[in-house]
Amino acid sequence: MAKKKTRDEIKNSCYNLLLINGYENVSITDIQKECSISRGLLYHYFSNKEALFYEVITELVLPQFFITNNDVESYNIYQLIECICEVYDKICVKNISDGISLINYDYLIYRAMQSDTAIRDAYDKLKYREKHLFEKAFDLAIEQNMIRGDISSTNLAHYTISLIDGVWLDLLSQDIGNNLMTRLREMLKINMALLKK
Repeated sequence: MAKKKTRDEIKNSCYNLLLINGYENVSITDIQKECSISRGLLYHYFSNKEALFYEVITELVLPQFFITNNDVESYNIYQLIECICEVYDKICVKNISDGISLINYDYLIYRAMQSDTAIRDAYDKLKYREKHLFEKAFDLAIEQNMIRGDISSTNLAHYTISLIDGVWLDLLSQDIGNNLMTRLREMLKINMALLKK
């Protein structure tokens, strides 16, 4: 008799299927086969496919982007950028070592947000927190005369987040792989050099 799969094991299996096959290409039958469980047991844990996907995205995918350092609220911009790069480093290392294309990872988030308002709301909260952290970090850097103060911290936060997102997507499309984070750090250093007094 097949080992009874727990809720977390089902979510982990679904997560891997989503990364390998894509959001649209994973069915309840695929999940059943991967987990070696009955449809009834799957529905015992999750009311439908969307409920399972929601938990996978909000519990396994998006949290990888969370900045968990307790003192992050007091970081200046250079510390925050390094912290964000470390978060992205972990995502790169995990997915590259699992043989998963990072493009699949990003596409999974994109498709999930398109399909589910609750997932989009969870992602928006993550981005809002990131913007808040950048604004505080830029304010601190301006106060400490580390960077010029003629641009508002709100605008600087917006530009920097757009730069990170744009460079990340551009490098993903080039399938840079292991060099992705080196290139992202280089772009951020250039951006920060332009802001120095």
